[in-house]
Amino acid sequence: MLTNIICTFISTDRIGLIDDVASCISDCGGNWLESNMSKLSGQFAGIVSISVPIDKKENLIKELNKLNKNDILIHLSEDIPIKDNMPEHIMADNNINISVIGNDRPGIIQSISHALNIYEVNIHNMQTTLVSAPMSAEKLFNAELMIERKTPSDIEKLKEIFAKISEDLSINIDLNVIEK
Repeated sequence: MLTNIICTFISTDRIGLIDDVASCISDCGGNWLESNMSKLSGQFAGIVSISVPIDKKENLIKELNKLNKNDILIHLSEDIPIKDNMPEHIMADNNINISVIGNDRPGIIQSISHALNIYEVNIHNMQTTLVSAPMSAEKLFNAELMIERKTPSDIEKLKEIFAKISEDLSINIDLNVIEK
């Protein structure tokens, strides 16, 4: 019988970091299922879904926690049910990419995430960066979001609210519906 563990970690970015975590999981009989990782400001953070036989779980936990001594901060969530199907409110063929670009200022993500929350839209993935404008070298805020909406009819509501946010914050928000 298998159980699941969610492992989150953060460390100063370095060569071999993923190998340290992956080797620990493998050596303890665990199976690396899904993950998402990113480097930000010299730090590297990740979240990994792991399945492990119940009789090997405690040893895996002990060994993962030993990585804390190697400059890797580890947090473990045990016995997490892994769902093969999506929640009812999310439809796999109902995704939208959102691209945001504009002069950097406080409140951009708060405005967007608040609007999505009001319309009960889930943020599936989000990446944000600061880039230099080509001519002026001013800081431009750039965000890429993947959202999952309830129904196809929500698109018009989203376009309206994002048009208002774009105008209020002087940024550009593009929506791209992903057709399957």
